[in-house]
Order: sequence, then structure tokens, then C-alpha cells
Amino acid sequence: MSRVWVFFLNLAVLVLTPTMASAQACLSRIETAGAELERDFFEQERAWSGFVRAFELRDCDREAADILAAFRSDHASQIADDARSEFASRNRFKLYVVEARYAARDGQYERAIALLEHARAEDSAARGATMVSYLDLQLAFLRRDRIALDAARARLRAEVTAPPFNEGGLNQIAGQLLLNQGDGFVLCFDRTYLEADTNACNTRQRQAR
Repeated sequence: MSRVWVFFLNLAVLVLTPTMASAQACLSRIETAGAELERDFFEQERAWSGFVRAFELRDCDREAADILAAFRSDHASQIADDARSEFASRNRFKLYVVEARYAARDGQYERAIALLEHARAEDSAARGATMVSYLDLQLAFLRRDRIALDAARARLRAEVTAPPFNEGGLNQIAGQLLLNQGDGFVLCFDRTYLEADTNACNTRQRQAR
């Protein structure tokens, strides 16, 4: 199972798993996620578990974004020093995308846009056109650019539905999950990111087909 598409599978599952978290619950979960990141991020065989833990932070959006930002700041030299490593590039990409999503859900659109631009730079060479289109779709939504959103969605659909689909470690299931998410953002373009990034919007887009 490719770690690239498992990452996006977990990312999409957030849409289907709404939770409510008190401030104390957020604190407890963030402390656990922070410990996981510190322990595992720079270990090739174990780096994934920290991100799996971070996925559980839904409804702690601001806190989750901030702990990821703090991690990037605290380890900036380590992350940058390994710039030529594909493993490091993948993990930088994950940091940017996950932090951007939490920031956008918290209404911090400019912060999310900057992070997605960084992710796009990491992604464009290593992940292929499909991931670039997905990030472009997210950026267009945050910038309230409907023309760019529709163009990115059309590219994403063409790339995912053109057989055989297997690009940059993404398989057909992962590609369809990205497309479903993208369709939700198109359908709920008039909503906030938090509202569009929900099961309700994804359910609406499935029913609209």
C-alpha cells in the first residue's frame, strides 16, 4: 500500500468523521500528537504514525495548525538540510498540506494559501499533474476564484478518470477520493472552507451526480 495515497486516504477520511472536542481534549490530543511527531518524523520507518495521530485533531483546528507550525520552526534546519531527499520532500509536503487544512478550517485563509504554495512547489516534480490540480483547486477555493476552481476541477477529473490511472503513487481509489473532495468544494463554493470541508458538502455532491 503506497504511503502517498494512504496519506490522502486518511486526509479524506477527516471529511467523514466529525467530532466535538473540548479545550482540554484538544490539549491532551495535541500533546500526544506533538510527542508522536517529535519521535517519528525523522525516522524513515516510523514517520507515518505521527501524521496518523495528527489526523485525529479535527475540531482542534487552530491548535493543530499551530503545533505543526511550531514543529516546522523548531526543526527548520533539519527539514531544509535534507532537501535533496525524496523522503524529506514527501514529509515536508505532508506538513504543509495538513497544516494548511487546519489553518483554512480555522478561517486563516492567507496562512493556508502560503502553505499550499509551499506544498505545490514540493509536489510539482514528485507527485505529478494530479496532485498539482488538487492543490490548485484548494488554492482557487481559498482565493474565491471560481474560474480557476472550475478549471482545476476539470483537470483533476480528466486526470483521475483517464484509464489507467496510477500517478505518483496514487491509485484509483485515492484519486477518486480527491475528486470527491474537489467536487464538494465546487458545490459549496459559497460556503466557508470549514463548511465546504464537511460530510454535508460531500454528500450533496454525490447526490447531485
